[in-house]
Amino acid sequence: LDFAVVLSKGVAGSLYGFRVLQHDQLGALEVTSVEPNSLLGRWNASNPGGTIVEGDYVVAVNGASGDARRMNDELRAADRVVLRGVKRADVAGWYIKARA
Repeated sequence: LDFAVVLSKGVAGSLYGFRVLQHDQLGALEVTSVEPNSLLGRWNASNPGGTIVEGDYVVAVNGASGDARRMNDELRAADRVVLRGVKRADVAGWYIKARA
């Protein structure tokens, strides 16, 4: 995997600050946007070598993997998330290994 990121909301009602497209057949979430001043946007600014940007794929959320809907539900419900994922260029290789 290309990245692992931990985000904590801290304040009730706050958002992680990114949008995803749920790919059920792939079993992953594609990052479609990141708000610059959000939790993830601030993570990216502080970790230039480990950013999550538009086009990257989240392949696990809090240990849930292989089920895009479950991962999306976890993103909505959890106040703290551990995201694991791959860069767009590596998603085909990840998919082949995950299904082997």
